[in-house]
Amino acid sequence: MKNLLILFCSLLMSGVFGDTENVSVKEGDSVTLQINPEETKGATELVWRLNNTVIAKIDLEGKDKPPPVYTDEKRFRDRLNLERQTGSLTITNITAEHSGEYQMEIRSSGEIKHKTFRVSVSVSVKEGDSVTLQTGVTDGKDVKWKFNGANLTDSRFTNSEVNEQTGDLNISNIGLDQSGEYQVNINGRLHRIFRISISGEENMSVMEGDPVTLHTNATRIQAEDVIQWTFKDSLIAYSNKTTTTGRFDMNLAGSLIILKIRSDDSGLYDVNITGSKHIHKRFNVIVTGEYPEYLYI
Repeated sequence: MKNLLILFCSLLMSGVFGDTENVSVKEGDSVTLQINPEETKGATELVWRLNNTVIAKIDLEGKDKPPPVYTDEKRFRDRLNLERQTGSLTITNITAEHSGEYQMEIRSSGEIKHKTFRVSVSVSVKEGDSVTLQTGVTDGKDVKWKFNGANLTDSRFTNSEVNEQTGDLNISNIGLDQSGEYQVNINGRLHRIFRISISGEENMSVMEGDPVTLHTNATRIQAEDVIQWTFKDSLIAYSNKTTTTGRFDMNLAGSLIILKIRSDDSGLYDVNITGSKHIHKRFNVIVTGEYPEYLYI
């Protein structure tokens, strides 16, 4: 949460209400950035900014209840709706150029309050696909990409390159550990945010009675990551807990371990990991053969 203090002649106080909210939207969908009506009571003016640029505002003191005023930027034409009563902002038919950091400013007598939303465009790909995250510019100078808040410097990104002309980020043969938030800054300012979700499906044939591990291939599981395993649409494991004891367990990478697998364990296993990364993977497990309880000689 960002805390911004502004002082005008020691009379104007500024503050922040609520934590920064992360919002991920599919391209083409609409999104409403919700504001609690209680927070706008007594306000004289409401102002919305995207990456520090004013895109919508409304005067609440006008006797004739003037309508909202919107930016004339082409990318927002006929896409914005500012609700007078609550201050909530709706963006329709969203694209990558509408991603970024939205800040709501509530002005009242002697006080300014802020709330921030980080809006990212969701990109869904399959493991092994190639993906290009576009900057939308033609001059790739001073373009910096970040992954989950850090520069793209570790060994996971040897399969990526930045286009020198446009600054677009190209990732080939994408891996599950490359899911998460990608942020591009231009000239030191936030420009766009993407959130990549990666899915994969694996067919497995195993012998009855053997131990089996369904690997997520995830690395660096963070405390905020939520791991959910289902079998035939029934929840069997959630984060570090399993709904059954004995034969099912999870390791630190979120992989599911099945001890002495049985024929009735055949079927579709599904894992979703959300938080610092977004991973969706399926395993179609077929159990064959028989496990000998006794060995006759």
